[in-house]
Amino acid sequence: MKRITIVFLLLCLLQTAGCAQPMSKQPVKKDTIMQQSREVERYDFEATKNGTEAVVIEQDGWIIEKSSMWPSGPFYNEYAPAKDFYEIQKLFYPSGIMRTKTAFLGNVVIGIREEYDREGNLIKVVDEDRKFGKIKPRDIVELLEKEGWFNRETGENRITEEAILPTTGAFYRAIIKHLDIIYILPERSRTGRSYWHIEIEPRFFGYVTTYIIDGETGEFSKEKKFVMKYE
Repeated sequence: MKRITIVFLLLCLLQTAGCAQPMSKQPVKKDTIMQQSREVERYDFEATKNGTEAVVIEQDGWIIEKSSMWPSGPFYNEYAPAKDFYEIQKLFYPSGIMRTKTAFLGNVVIGIREEYDREGNLIKVVDEDRKFGKIKPRDIVELLEKEGWFNRETGENRITEEAILPTTGAFYRAIIKHLDIIYILPERSRTGRSYWHIEIEPRFFGYVTTYIIDGETGEFSKEKKFVMKYE
C-alpha cells in the first residue's frame, strides 16, 4: 500500500513538472511601443509647389508659414493660438527631412528642442526649460497680460495698430514684433541671479517700456522711456 502511494505521488510530481516546463519557455512580450521608430516630419513640397512658393496656412488656430526652398534648406515658422502664446521654428534639410525643431518665447528658447540627422534619426533632445528658475515662460506671459498689454482671450492689446487681433497664431505673430524678450542665466548676470529682460515698444506710441524681472522671486522693476520716431 505504501509503495502504491509513493508511486502515485511521484506521478503527480512528474505531471506538475511537465505542466510547468512549457510555461517557463513562453516568450516574454516585448514593449513594441518603445521599439517603434520615430516618424520625423518632412517639408511640404506639395503645398509649396516643389519648394518654389512660400505659403501660409491656418490649422487648429495655428498660423504656419512654410518657406520656399533655400540653399541650406527650407523652414517653417509656426505661431500658436493666443492662449498658448509662443512659436515653433522648424528647419529642414534640402531633402525635406526636418533638421531641428525649436520653440521660442520672443528670443528665448523654451520647451523641448530636437535635432535630427540627414536620415531622419533623432540625435539630440534638450529640455530647455531646465535652465529657468522659479519664474517660467508662462509666468512672464501672465505678468504682461496682468500689466494690461494684451488679453489673450479677447484679442485686445495696447501694442499693435489693431486694437483687437484674432486669437489665432496671428495674435502672437503681430505682438511679438514689438517685444524683445531675453533670459539671463545666473553665470552671465552681474548679480549672480537669473533675470528676464523685456522691452515693449508699442507701434506709434513713441515710448519703450522695459521690465527687469527676477528669475526666482518674480519681483520686477519697470521703466518707461520716450523715444523719437522718424517714420
